[in-house]
Amino acid sequence: MTGSLNRMAALSRRNIAVKYFDITDSTNKQAREYALNGGRGATLFIANEQTDGRGRLGRSFYSPAETGLYMTLLLDVTEDGLPSVCRITSLTAVAVVRAIKDVTGRQCGIKWVNDVYCDGKKACGILAESFSADGRRFVAIGVGVNLTTRDFPEELCDVAISLKTRGDADLRLPLAEAIAAYIYDGYG
Repeated sequence: MTGSLNRMAALSRRNIAVKYFDITDSTNKQAREYALNGGRGATLFIANEQTDGRGRLGRSFYSPAETGLYMTLLLDVTEDGLPSVCRITSLTAVAVVRAIKDVTGRQCGIKWVNDVYCDGKKACGILAESFSADGRRFVAIGVGVNLTTRDFPEELCDVAISLKTRGDADLRLPLAEAIAAYIYDGYG
């Protein structure tokens, strides 16, 4: 997968750096730590697995290895002031729906501002967090998309769905690239 990260042309044209983790606690936590340690510029964090994926209100986001897209786009918004997290979340939900349509051909919709549903079940959760570090202002936009999970925990079986139901190509990188590009272009 790492070699494929170099081929994310839409992101390199936008000067979005990419950091990949095979396993991490949370891509949002990685983005925050990066900014707190002096990291600058738009950066996309992608993980194969999260051990402490989070959703809104501190809820857990189920993110096992090899089954989903777990990503956070970190944007430095110092020049724009700290944007409304609700505005960023809404923009991200639209970006996810457009990217899913582009990459998979599936029609999805937005339920609430931070959930994307396909066929009446949750396919994606969004968590945007804003913070300041060293006089700079940032927003970390976390997106988790269920791609190939077949055995959700019992509490998720009736509410969650995976986008990929047959032997389609790996959707993670094309979907990550499309989502990040739509967010970046929509925010700018």
